[in-house]
Amino acid sequence: MFSNIASRWDSFKKEAYAALYGVSHFVYYLHGKPFLLETDLRNLQWIEKSEVPIVVWWRVFLQSFPMFIRYVSVVKNTALEDARVPLVGAGHTVE
Repeated sequence: MFSNIASRWDSFKKEAYAALYGVSHFVYYLHGKPFLLETDLRNLQWIEKSEVPIVVWWRVFLQSFPMFIRYVSVVKNTALEDARVPLVGAGHTVE
């Protein structure tokens, strides 16, 4: 969940932060290994062109990884659809 300030970010910043968070969370497994980051936001492919200061800072961190960014349309992104389905049972509740 985003903080009060971060919840007002545009979708590009939110997606860029999600990439940063995901990579930093799995840094042990990803460092030094090429990997593919798939996103449903086409603009994230152009993160290296961003001049927004906070995104530039995130980009500097992400550039230390041999990462490729690929756009996947929402229609073809079955993982995204699975992520949006609420989990019921096994300790998960629907509110």
